[in-house]
Amino acid sequence: MNMDHEMTSLPNRPRRKFTAIDLTLGIGAPIIAYIGSIAAGMGSVQGLVLTGFAALTIVTFHTIRVGRRNEPRIPPYTRWVAVLVAVITCTTAWNLYKYPQSDLTIYLVSLTPVAAFLVLLVMMFAGRKP
Repeated sequence: MNMDHEMTSLPNRPRRKFTAIDLTLGIGAPIIAYIGSIAAGMGSVQGLVLTGFAALTIVTFHTIRVGRRNEPRIPPYTRWVAVLVAVITCTTAWNLYKYPQSDLTIYLVSLTPVAAFLVLLVMMFAGRKP
């Protein structure tokens, strides 16, 4: 394996490049969080499991983006923001599961993890450039 070729194939200036897995995780995580929170709010334990997977997907999405060598700098504090968004996702589902609400409240409160994920995306991609 020629390591020189690998180093020369990296761009001089890093550019953001979205792959299929980025799009899948970036679109799928908030959808899974929303559906899971609604299911938990309706009294389904499977909704709690689904939001747990959504929380794991959110942290995975951040880790995959930061782990790339040719990725422009993502602020280091977003690591903890990703964990916070995962906690918000699980906490929202748990509270909806534990304390029954009206249907409209369930649908509106379930948007909280989606909004938190969008804030994470803004922090990751609209931050300062290197």
